[in-house]
Amino acid sequence: MHRIRFIGAALLVGALGFVALAYGPLATAQTAIPAASATARHPLVGAWIISDPANSPSVTVAVIAFTADGIVVETEIDDDGTGIGSWTATGADTATFTFMAPITDSGQAKIATVRGTLTVTASGVSGPYSFTNVSKTGAVLASGKGQVTGARLPAATPTS
Repeated sequence: MHRIRFIGAALLVGALGFVALAYGPLATAQTAIPAASATARHPLVGAWIISDPANSPSVTVAVIAFTADGIVVETEIDDDGTGIGSWTATGADTATFTFMAPITDSGQAKIATVRGTLTVTASGVSGPYSFTNVSKTGAVLASGKGQVTGARLPAATPTS
């Protein structure tokens, strides 16, 4: 009796295996970004303290993180929104980025789109950028450009 059950189970498993091979997988996983991609090992990956010294009278200071998979996260000390976007390597030490951030200025809600190019050196990052602020309806409220510089945000042990 046990032998008949065993043979029946073996035939069932074999038949299911044959069906699986004949029809292939029913679902496939998404293609992952290869670890050896241009962004994964780029020197821009990490967190940076960025400023635009020419933006007087107030120097805009932001903290921007560039992830190994091409995501940008940005926040400024004098704005209420967090920018989200993407970046791509354009060379061994250069990259372009775009991010969008919701901001409120004089009670008016708007979206800022910032685009730029950065060069990484031993002393930090620098490069030109441009921005466009639009209202919720898409009307352009302001635009401009500038030059940023920045230094890597280092990890540090807590102070006592």
